[in-house]
Amino acid sequence: MTMPTRRYDLLLFDFDGTLADSAVLFDLLLPALAQQRGVPPPAQGWHALRAMDSRAMLRALKIRWWQIPSVTRQMRLAMAQHLHRVQLYPGWSAVLEQLHAQGLQMVVVSSNSPSTVEKVLGPALGLFAAVHCRAPFLGKRAIFKRVVRQAGVAPGRVLSIGDEGRDADASHACGIDFVGVAWGLAHAQVLQPVSDSPLLQQPPDLAGLLASADQRA
Repeated sequence: MTMPTRRYDLLLFDFDGTLADSAVLFDLLLPALAQQRGVPPPAQGWHALRAMDSRAMLRALKIRWWQIPSVTRQMRLAMAQHLHRVQLYPGWSAVLEQLHAQGLQMVVVSSNSPSTVEKVLGPALGLFAAVHCRAPFLGKRAIFKRVVRQAGVAPGRVLSIGDEGRDADASHACGIDFVGVAWGLAHAQVLQPVSDSPLLQQPPDLAGLLASADQRA
């Protein structure tokens, strides 16, 4: 009996905006950060920033590159205080269990803190082979390379799932395929051009994407 061919062996998941509904970061913490930095609200509202790439968003918030680590730490601490507002997007638990049962390796790479990621994942934490936290805001590339090397998987057999252009940039720099989610931080018109497949409209779409990729492999 011929075994089905698998297209991907390793899945790399972003956390905030991808696995976790972290809208509190945008709706509550981002305006507070901007006010602290003396940045007035955009004429179109704060959600206008979602149409920008990561670097343009940093410029809009007047955050210099050397200030990114301290601002990231500040956002982590603030999010921890509002952790009761953060949860997995509906549908992820069942999908993650299904993919784990199929033998796929899954890893989380996040800029958030370990305690926040672990609490939000809850029982789903055990489905992941590893969780890498406190990734630099623009520094996931090195972590991706290390994770892929440790997993013993060729980059071409890895799929990254995220909600921002910086996730796509890090993935493509490592030779990894990327698919964006339509429910995260970046607007679809920003994320779709850098996604190697149509944006996922809901978590179960990932299982469908993987099944289609296996059939083409």
